[in-house]
Amino acid sequence: MLKPQENQLPKILFIDDEEMLGLAAEMMTMGQPYNLISFTSAAEALKYLAEHKDVGLIFVDYLMPEISGSAFLKEIRSNSDYDHIAAIIQSGLASQEIMDEIKNATAQD
Repeated sequence: MLKPQENQLPKILFIDDEEMLGLAAEMMTMGQPYNLISFTSAAEALKYLAEHKDVGLIFVDYLMPEISGSAFLKEIRSNSDYDHIAAIIQSGLASQEIMDEIKNATAQD
């Protein structure tokens, strides 16, 4: 059986401003049947998405500088090139306010 080339594997984006978490995610997923690409900046991830339409899943941290996870999700949900991509927002924080903001960011018409 032929092994798929790395550029043919399904792509998962992992976005977290904590670089060590991205490195850990990459190490834990080595050898899996997908390609995990990590970013420490939501802006950089958006640039990547503009050039790579074949992303299948996004993990994004809620609390990040520059562009928050919820703002990132609002951005991809408002763009028909990306609105089909499954996204999971993650956070080490928990409050009803955060949950409401995430719910609003992920709501689709």
